This record gives sequence, C-alpha cells and structure tokens, in this order.
Amino acid sequence: MFYFFSRRAFGMPKGASRARFTDNLATLTRYGRAEPSGNSYRITRYAGPVAWTRDALSGVSGGQLIYVHGYNTTQKRMFDRQAKIVAGLRAKQFNGAVLSFDWPSRGSPSPAAYKADKEAAKHVARPFIEEGLEVLRRHAPGRPLAVLGHSMGALVTLRGFGEVAAGWKLDEALLVAADVDKVWLDRNAWAGSVMAKRTRRLTNYWHHKDRVLALAQGLNGGALRAGRDGMPPRTAPNHHDVSVEARFEATFPQASKDVSHSFYFDDARFYEDLARVLAGQDVSGAPTRRPGAGGEQELRP
Repeated sequence: MFYFFSRRAFGMPKGASRARFTDNLATLTRYGRAEPSGNSYRITRYAGPVAWTRDALSGVSGGQLIYVHGYNTTQKRMFDRQAKIVAGLRAKQFNGAVLSFDWPSRGSPSPAAYKADKEAAKHVARPFIEEGLEVLRRHAPGRPLAVLGHSMGALVTLRGFGEVAAGWKLDEALLVAADVDKVWLDRNAWAGSVMAKRTRRLTNYWHHKDRVLALAQGLNGGALRAGRDGMPPRTAPNHHDVSVEARFEATFPQASKDVSHSFYFDDARFYEDLARVLAGQDVSGAPTRRPGAGGEQELRP
C-alpha cells in the first residue's frame, strides 16, 4: 500500500468508464493511497490530510521520505518507482514511511511535453511545500522529514523552498539525477543560498553518463545539469556532491538511455548509502563511499 498526495486533476476523461486522476493540473491537493491490483493500482482518496497522515505513518517508527518524480512520469510509473524505493530501503533497515508527491507530468518523451512538464513543475512547487511537507510536519511533529527529488522533481523541490518562507528546516534534501541548472546551486545563487538555510544537509547524486540529462541540457539552452555535471565548486558547507559514475559503469556497463537516468532505483549500494543519509549519519567515511578524483565523494563500484 502506497501513500501519496497529488496535484493531478481528478475527473472523467473522454472515453473513460470511471473517474480517475488525469495529466491535467488541479487547483487543490488530494490525498490518497494506492494498492496493487493486477498490473495496475486501486486508489482510495481521503477527505483530507488528517486521516491520510495517520494511516500513512501508522506502523512505522522512523522518519518520512517524500519521493518527488520527474518529467515523463505517469501516475502508474510513479507508484512502480515508489514500490522500488520502499523495497530497497526496507532491505537496508529503513523503518520510516516512503510517501510520494504526484504532479501532472504528461508521461510523453517530446520537447513539447518537456516544456509542459517544466511549467507544471513550477505551478506545483508551492503546494508541494504548503499542502504536503508542512501538513506532515503539523500532524507528525518530531519525525525526521526528507525529500528525494528525482530529475525534474529536483526543480519542484528547489523552487518550492524558494517560494515559501518558513521557520523550519528539512532534515535531508536528496537530489538524484537532478534536472536543474548547475549554477543555481552555487552558494551565492538563489537555490544554493535558499537550501543552505532550509535544510540540514543536501546531497546531490550525479554522473556524467546520464544520457537523458544530456538531452535536457540541449532543451535548456546548453545549461549544465546538476545531475550530470555535479554542483559548482563553491557550495554551502552542508551541501555534498556524490558521483555515482564508477558504480554505474560497474553495474550497468551497456545501459540504455533511460537506465542511465534511473539506475539508482535498481541499485542496492545506492539504497545502502541513502539509508545511511536518512539515518542522519556522517556518510563521508561510510563503506559505501570513497574519495573521488575531483575532490568530491563517490559511490564505490
């Protein structure tokens, strides 16, 4: 059973036999849970966030990890990914809750769809914070709170914290294959300075072989992506670059374009490292990492 909050519109698409979540942007946030049903998922919607938070956190004693998906992600694909994250972290003794933020990606690999998804990501950034993270903080005080933004989900995360002023800090911000401008994370740039204040630690997982981000670079006027080229040389002290290139090459030597962008979610070492980060450990000397050639850290092959 997977818990999520969504900014997809809910309605009756043309030709559909029943109402469902669509690829359109909603004007309100809905809270739900999804249960596997054959090759799909059966969704239950909640009237509001109170009962949803209670059910989502029942039976778990640890913190909360919110997964934010990226471009070209259908709702079903998001649930499939959430299932992988749950299984991967459980295998590494993470005993917290893994929730998802579902925003209206078109689920289509084209320049027009990319542009539409990028606009949608900007629109959902504020409600992601105000009607998601702040709801969880209010109804589950004291539990560690972390966000994993994959691909364009990193844009949702950075922009959300840039738009909403609040007097609290996220415990862990995890950017994975981040489809955001590298220069934004300079300590004096908008995202770098915002996240230095709004999170206790930010970890950026990246590698040069990410072929999807190579395409995204072209769609963004040639701007280097943080998920493919790492963060700038000048970053805040609580921001950490982790190259996964050696691990990727050792594990997926003949990977396809899509796998190069998402292999993290099929890799046990990534989950081991992630579980250590979520536990609040100093991971710099952990057995999952080694010093990189450029001074950054990297996952061991």
